[in-house]
Amino acid sequence: MSGGAIFIERYLSILISILMIKDFFGSLFVLHLTERLYTFVMNNKNIGIDIMGVILPKAVEGGTLEEFMSCSALPDVIASIGKLVELYGNESVFIVSRCPEFAEKVIMRWFDGHDFFNKTNFNRSNIYFCREQAEKASIAKQLRLSYFIDDKISVLDFMKDIVQHRIQLAVESGIESSDNEDDIVRLKNWHPVLEYIARY
Repeated sequence: MSGGAIFIERYLSILISILMIKDFFGSLFVLHLTERLYTFVMNNKNIGIDIMGVILPKAVEGGTLEEFMSCSALPDVIASIGKLVELYGNESVFIVSRCPEFAEKVIMRWFDGHDFFNKTNFNRSNIYFCREQAEKASIAKQLRLSYFIDDKISVLDFMKDIVQHRIQLAVESGIESSDNEDDIVRLKNWHPVLEYIARY
């Protein structure tokens, strides 16, 4: 069954349950709940985002803690992630990053120190860490992601047949590329990423 068919089936199932409690809660409440459910199902876009090379510059990898904590996010990242959360809901936007275990706390300190969660309304419980690149694909499958934004072709390759829209964000120079991956969308900054997700 396709992803769209699954969502429609789920929508109809929940809708029937809502209608069954109509007399208890009242017609206006049920109508409001039904409209919200319809909007969620029809606009469902689960989006996964990498960190290094997508949110933060790769240049700070391997640097000092002070350098990492003081670095700025890549251009337009904060506003763009905030827009994704606004449009699709903070239950539908995720961060998935491969990093050593010791780096997790450092990354979370950066998010807190730069007021990332307040500025974007991003749900901190939607951050997933893993140790190997291939594990990102497993997480993407678990979360039923329909989009994934990463700077590495090798990561996106693992997600073939799992994530429908694989986006390589090539903000920084020296980003790997491949002419053999025709179904990977290669974009150079966050503005076309937002446009692509809105369109497809």
